[in-house]
Amino acid sequence: MTFIHESDNPEELLSIWEKENKDASIFESDEVNFFSGEQNTAKGSLFLAVEYSFIQYYLANKPSIKLLALYFYHDKNIYFTVTASDEFLRTNFSLLSPSFDSIKDFLSNNKLPFLRLDQPLALKPVNIEKPWGQEIWYTGIEQRGISSVTDGIYDSPLPWVLSAAPKRLTAGREKQINLLKILDPAPEPLFGDLYFELHEKKQEVYVVVDIDEQCWPQKIGGMRYGFNDELKNTFSSEKDFHKAYKKAVKKYSKIRQVIDARLDSYRALEGYAFNEALPISVISKWMTLIPDDWIYEEKKLRSELNHFSSILSLKVGDVIKIPLLTPHGLLHGVRVVEFQNPVYERLILSFNQKTLTQDHWDTDKALSIMTERIDPFSELTIIEKNLNHTIEVVAVFDDFKVSRITLSSKSSLSLTADKNYKLLLVIEGSIDCNSIVAIKECGLFLPSYQKEIAIKNINDNQSVILIASPIHN
Repeated sequence: MTFIHESDNPEELLSIWEKENKDASIFESDEVNFFSGEQNTAKGSLFLAVEYSFIQYYLANKPSIKLLALYFYHDKNIYFTVTASDEFLRTNFSLLSPSFDSIKDFLSNNKLPFLRLDQPLALKPVNIEKPWGQEIWYTGIEQRGISSVTDGIYDSPLPWVLSAAPKRLTAGREKQINLLKILDPAPEPLFGDLYFELHEKKQEVYVVVDIDEQCWPQKIGGMRYGFNDELKNTFSSEKDFHKAYKKAVKKYSKIRQVIDARLDSYRALEGYAFNEALPISVISKWMTLIPDDWIYEEKKLRSELNHFSSILSLKVGDVIKIPLLTPHGLLHGVRVVEFQNPVYERLILSFNQKTLTQDHWDTDKALSIMTERIDPFSELTIIEKNLNHTIEVVAVFDDFKVSRITLSSKSSLSLTADKNYKLLLVIEGSIDCNSIVAIKECGLFLPSYQKEIAIKNINDNQSVILIASPIHN
């Protein structure tokens, strides 16, 4: 019979279990003889089960849930999994026979991932529908979506996994994980343009990974970035320019509200929530029912409004560091990787669709605090370059930094580990990172305090990865 311990701090019990078992030298012994059935000790066991309360800080009202963390020693390594605890699971676990095979079967039967504590964790992203397309979150931990950790077959929510060993995995920063995601706008200009917005606290950097050739035949896409200096210079003052821009916003907002009210009536008829992100195919169908004169007016006023903003040309591989207080908005068909700090705020100047998260635009406030346009294409600093690899600094913010590593065919690289966790995303080719294979657009969570990070390009051509890590103040 196996025993389930209860603790407010599962990682503390894990450390005690590990130390006592090392002292007992059981890690060199026959595993079948060392499953403890004693209720008050984990000593002398190759297995540890801990039930604990977990506050889901990312959900409304922060509900508490009981989690069950299972740690086990095999081939001189510690493996673990974590899941929601219930009576059925506890009963079946307590009846397990003391063998590694029975533990593996238990995990498989209950669809639980088999994870190694000191190895990179493969991230399973969650797709978040947006009016303009979708976001693909690799480290999302919030009400709207939660990413997971997977062993390639089964998965467990990322915050649950981190809670099982927060100091070892994140150096105690499990609630401040930076957000790694892909922005994937639709190719249609009417639907695929993002909000024209600015941020007061959110720090972000984009890396362009694809441009849709159907809407950008020359493979040169774009984003709105600041305001049109040429148009601005035709006004006698910045105040007059802002006045004209706000007038254009107001005129467009009126036709936008008329169209959105009609679209909302279709939502009601077909049973959709008013603030639900819908497939573009649904909105496109409804748009065919909108009167032609409304469509004409919307297009004309949108064009007039867009003339006030500046377009920044983008190509695959470009790195754009978005300064705070700078209005910006990615355009349709331009796919980017985004790293950002875990801050969720924005001021929307305008949007060519209904805004689902708020019932107004923030044009006046945004104009009052925005800064002059800053060149986002600062030259990347090369840290190291040789025949095998190139390491470049993509961005350094107050609380995190991002690097890009380009590996030549079949080359290898060892990175010095430190106390910071790291987020890795493959944007070209395929790699092996500490025996975990990652192909294009696969993300890895690299735990804190790893002894070494060994990366090998297993692709015949070059491979490119992005790595982000927090900066401790």
